[in-house]
Amino acid sequence: IGDRPLTGLRAQTGAAAGLDVQVSVPDVLPAAGRVKVSATINSTVNRDAVGMFVISVFSAEGAAAAFEVRYSVELPTPRLEASPGQLVQGMVRDRQTLVEFSIVNTGGADTGPLEITLPNSPWLRAVTRSPMASLAPGEHATVTLQLHPDARLPLAEYKGTLAVGNEQARAAVPFVFRHVSEALGGDDLGPDPHDL
Repeated sequence: IGDRPLTGLRAQTGAAAGLDVQVSVPDVLPAAGRVKVSATINSTVNRDAVGMFVISVFSAEGAAAAFEVRYSVELPTPRLEASPGQLVQGMVRDRQTLVEFSIVNTGGADTGPLEITLPNSPWLRAVTRSPMASLAPGEHATVTLQLHPDARLPLAEYKGTLAVGNEQARAAVPFVFRHVSEALGGDDLGPDPHDL
């Protein structure tokens, strides 16, 4: 914020146990100007950690500034997300309906084999083989379900939750499957009480 440029800028970091911190700063700070200070931070220990360290910047003219850096280190772990996040689908009596959704590993480690867990409903089954193959970070897979209600299943909405995952990562997917007698517009669940 001064009216003279500052030269010979150098950076120094305070103690940061378990971290390797490399700081880069330009040589000159123009008068009344700004420069960016960049830091590359790597964990040197194989564990989760949180903490704080200080980066100080000095100039040849004796000016100095310091700021705190708060950090959080997490071990790479898998994370699963489903898309769409909810399944809503009609299913026609005595016909097969296929429903698909995608699972992606948004974490930083492989998932390991993934199990598809469905509610105990005879009209609902997974077409996709379970267990599914492991997903690498950023990798996705498609899960296909088969809906096949018969005449014994009452015409109604069936709500529940299915899941894909294992002990390391899991994605729960709520669903609403509506059983109708014909693939026609309107509802097949009986008269609307407001029409009576």
